[in-house]
Amino acid sequence: MLLAGLAVTTASTVLAQGAAGQVALPEGAV
Repeated sequence: MLLAGLAVTTASTVLAQGAAGQVALPEGAV
């Protein structure tokens, strides 16, 4: 499913970026 793919991609991106991703992305993006 598309939703499942998006969820996996998002999770992988967040895990890959780690703390750096939290700093780079604004809180509103979440």
